[in-house]
Amino acid sequence: MTPKQVVDKLVALIGAVGLKVQVDGPSVGGEYFINCTNGTNGFVINYPLPGDLGFGLSSLPGEGYGMYAPDEIHKEEAQVVGRICHLILTNSKTKCT
Repeated sequence: MTPKQVVDKLVALIGAVGLKVQVDGPSVGGEYFINCTNGTNGFVINYPLPGDLGFGLSSLPGEGYGMYAPDEIHKEEAQVVGRICHLILTNSKTKCT
């Protein structure tokens, strides 16, 4: 799949769990930034990560997002969406790993 196709699939998964989604990108380097929120909690997913690492995930507002790297890395679309759902249900934020 192309990065755009992967992003489209991810956007569909995020929308299916009832979150609002906005996609920015691709950047000059080819990276997409997928912003999603339920109105209370916000997250940004960046894809693709260098080295085929998968999806970066950070809570918004993040303390260091953009300075160094995303807080968490997830390999599959379903993993990152599941993590977002868990964070919303527990009213938690991503953890820097």
